[in-house]
Amino acid sequence: MLDLETSFNLVLAVLANAKEEQIDAFVTRVLVFVDEDDVERVALKLKVLSNLFNALQASSSLRARVFQSIVRLAERAGVMSAIAPQLGHLDGWMAEWSLDAEQRSELYLQLGLAFKAGGQLEQAFDMRRKYLHTIPEASWAGAKDQIVSVIADAIQSPGFFAFEELASIPSVQQLNKEPAGQLLNVLVDSSVAEYRAFIRANGDALALLGLSGEDVLRKMRILTLATIGAERLGAEVPYTDIAKALDIDVDEVEIWVIDVIRAGMISARLNQLKQTVVINRSSYRLFGQREWQMLGDRLHAWQQSLTSVLETVSNARASTQSAV
Repeated sequence: MLDLETSFNLVLAVLANAKEEQIDAFVTRVLVFVDEDDVERVALKLKVLSNLFNALQASSSLRARVFQSIVRLAERAGVMSAIAPQLGHLDGWMAEWSLDAEQRSELYLQLGLAFKAGGQLEQAFDMRRKYLHTIPEASWAGAKDQIVSVIADAIQSPGFFAFEELASIPSVQQLNKEPAGQLLNVLVDSSVAEYRAFIRANGDALALLGLSGEDVLRKMRILTLATIGAERLGAEVPYTDIAKALDIDVDEVEIWVIDVIRAGMISARLNQLKQTVVINRSSYRLFGQREWQMLGDRLHAWQQSLTSVLETVSNARASTQSAV
């Protein structure tokens, strides 16, 4: 007696020369069976769906439906790790399937939520960030809850600091006058003092977003120290300046500098004797006109320094030659 997979593969061989409507009907029946059936023999069902996916023409829109069914089954069975290796093909597949913006955003969201449910937060956030980029403008209002959820997860994620990029997404900017958008913009370019003022004026903002005040404050302090580093790159920064900016005691400064180094936001040297920090690399929170001006000033200073060195070398060479 033939097993299920072998029988299914024989049917696929017959369907290779079938009419489009026959293939559509067969795929629909298979997907209904897989979606409605209990989560049993998951490995076999995923194999059947994979064979069906590969048997369809690369440009067939039916492939999108099969892939979505694979994701649903993997989520229910708790095996989203089986989907992760395929993410590198996803954008190319979407182009082959000729999915419109609405369909792309829905698929990104489905994947993002499925990965989140499975605890694979890195993949979840990556998919949901792509979702934010692809939501059609006509759907922005209806997507507000999901957008707020992505913002909250980004703020809560210990290793995420790219708030300028997140805040620049058009679908996110519709929330600029709402607590989630306002808090996001505070994280983009405000100080710890300004963050505290925002919380005083919007007492329930963190609770509405399900955020911990201590977690957000920690992130604000990391970002603020990165800003100090960008503004005073290579200079000796007194512990007292850092303590004031971060709203901490001076004896906590070294712990915070080490924490920010571990977060990958700065590279720095501590001078415990002089109670100073020299930051020699820093990530920018925001790169706008002010930052371009700072960069231009530094380049000009370096150019002048190099010119001075070249003049010194040239004069020394001339003196040596005249002495000879």
